[in-house]
Amino acid sequence: PGRAEAARLALYIGGIDFEDERIGFEEFGKRKAAGELPFGSIPVISVDGKMVAQSQSIHRYCGKLSGLYPEDPFQALLVDEICDACEEVICMIVATMKPGSGDQTENRIKLMEGPLPAALKKIDARLEGKSN
Repeated sequence: PGRAEAARLALYIGGIDFEDERIGFEEFGKRKAAGELPFGSIPVISVDGKMVAQSQSIHRYCGKLSGLYPEDPFQALLVDEICDACEEVICMIVATMKPGSGDQTENRIKLMEGPLPAALKKIDARLEGKSN
């Protein structure tokens, strides 16, 4: 699904029509080389003909459009906290996929033996209200 999945889900849940364009590595490379991606990465969203990037910004925008993102500043802060913690988990996983990072299987086993479950437990605790 990738980093755009939360935005897709928010738009779908909110009943908001959108064009879901998924591109492969080759097309991504072409668009990046052509300067079509604001930060040279995906996902991106086009709003009124303007291309906007960065996953977390897109997620918040789609959450607001769909009515899923809280208007109350403190509640929004709590949502952002969990979203950012989830992004950190994604970064842990992605780090095991980078060329030159060693044996992927070994790296993933190490991740599963400690850092990943620990991070997920912290997220669970926050969601359950069992953490300060």
